[in-house]
Amino acid sequence: MTRQPKKSVSERRVLEELDWDKIEKVLNRSRELLWQGGVVSIPILDLSEALLQALQAARSSGQLVGGLEAIETLLQREQLGLEKNGSVVSKKSLAAVSRILLLSNDGSERFYRSAENMQKRFGARLLLCRLNAKSDDLGRLFGSNANVKALLVARKEFVSRVLAVLTP
Repeated sequence: MTRQPKKSVSERRVLEELDWDKIEKVLNRSRELLWQGGVVSIPILDLSEALLQALQAARSSGQLVGGLEAIETLLQREQLGLEKNGSVVSKKSLAAVSRILLLSNDGSERFYRSAENMQKRFGARLLLCRLNAKSDDLGRLFGSNANVKALLVARKEFVSRVLAVLTP
C-alpha cells in the first residue's frame, strides 16, 4: 500500500472548486498535432492576463521551471521516485494531471518531437499544451530577455490554479 501525500487546505479547496467539464471543453476547443509528423494532439491556449498571473504565482513560489532539458530532468527524477514508491499514475484523466507543460508557438520540429516524447513517457500525470505566445513572451515570466520555449507548472496546487483560469 502506498501512502499519498496530504493535500494542503488551499490545494483541496482549489481542486474541489474546479469545473472539470468546463476545463475539458476548453482544452478540446482547439487542438492540433504537435508537429507535422506527430501523433499527439494537444490543446492550443491563449496566453491571457489571468493565465500570466497564475504562471507568475507559480514562478514566485518556485513551482515554474523553464527550459525543456531542465523540465525533462525534473520529470525523470520524479518518475524514478514514483516508481520506487509504487505510486506511478497509469490512468489518464484530467484530474490525475499533476504537471502542465506549456510550449511556445515558435519551437522547431525537433523541439516539438522532444516534447511529444515527454508526453508519451509521462503522459498520465502531464498535460501538454501549446500557447499562442512566442518564447520571448514566456521569457518575461523569468524577468529577463530570455527566450523560454517550455514551461512546467510543477505542483498540483498551481496546476489547479492554471486550470481554473482557463474557464471564465
